[in-house]
Amino acid sequence: MNCGIDEATMSSQTTSDHDSNSSNNNNDNSLPPDHNNGNDTTPINNTNQNSPPLEEWEIRRDDLKSQGDAHFRSGSYPAAILSYQSALDLDPANHILLSNKSAAHLANGEKSKALVDARKCVEVMPEGWVKGHTRLAAAMASLGRFGEAAGVYQKVLAEIDGGNEVAKRGLEDCRRKERLANEEREREVKRVQMELDREKEEKERRKKECLEKAQQTNGPEVTKCKNDRVSGDEEDDLLDDFFSEVEKVTEKKKIPDNSHDNHSQSDSDNKNGD
Repeated sequence: MNCGIDEATMSSQTTSDHDSNSSNNNNDNSLPPDHNNGNDTTPINNTNQNSPPLEEWEIRRDDLKSQGDAHFRSGSYPAAILSYQSALDLDPANHILLSNKSAAHLANGEKSKALVDARKCVEVMPEGWVKGHTRLAAAMASLGRFGEAAGVYQKVLAEIDGGNEVAKRGLEDCRRKERLANEEREREVKRVQMELDREKEEKERRKKECLEKAQQTNGPEVTKCKNDRVSGDEEDDLLDDFFSEVEKVTEKKKIPDNSHDNHSQSDSDNKNGD
């Protein structure tokens, strides 16, 4: 089965295999469009007769990459990651290894790590290598950064390969998901606003009810209302001033009006004096 892993050479020359493989349909809609491309199975070095003999470390690197490719095809993504990392320890700036490791991280659900490797790949890859850009866009899209991913796909189509099917599908997919995400955010904002409005109306109702009861009962209901407040509700602290004012009013009602008695006492004193 062709998983889209690049098994040709990893020299500056790239084959068209990964471009043709990238047009495969992705049956898992939960993954970015580029995910189905798998890894680049291109061998790292040219094998033509004019190529110099491989050094020992290059042979070891290629063996590790082949092991990683085999693990990736079998779905053993953690093992693939380890193999690619071991190969990268020998050749840290190899763009195909970085691309493959990014794909393995993404397939393993490690989206942020996939993005890190994809960024490194773009930094060191040969100019015009589409696979690196689509790998970066796929990692961004997996993290919900659809606007950024769409920008990368647009760059591929505008500056590198206007007919690239992976970039076309990726751009369309990102635009659709970004639109859906925006609609979901708008619904959530409306829901939160409705909840805040409901809470505000409920507080106003309780405030009005407490005031009415306080006026009718000379104060006992004020204490009851305050005790009924939800413990730990920070917003209810805004009612403190209100309750203080109500308590002041009820305290005034409790103070007896002695002005009439004092007036009567004065009249009695005046009569006795006469």
